[in-house]
Amino acid sequence: MCSIALLQSIMLMLQTLCKSFLTILNSCLMSMLRTSNQCLPLWPRVPMFRIMILMILVCINSMLIGLIWEDIMMRNQSLS
Repeated sequence: MCSIALLQSIMLMLQTLCKSFLTILNSCLMSMLRTSNQCLPLWPRVPMFRIMILMILVCINSMLIGLIWEDIMMRNQSLS
């Protein structure tokens, strides 16, 4: 069984991950609005909106994993 401290550290890690992804997402969006070039320099053949959609999905998945994990931990704690 996991402790509350471990749960808190996992939640903090997920929040940090989502914040950094949202910062990158915001940067990509601003770059896309400023220029007519719709691709990132690192991946010239991949449209920027596809990369943005991928980052949004990663954020959503991370938050869902965190919520499910928190629910499991709360249920385990109530059983003991």
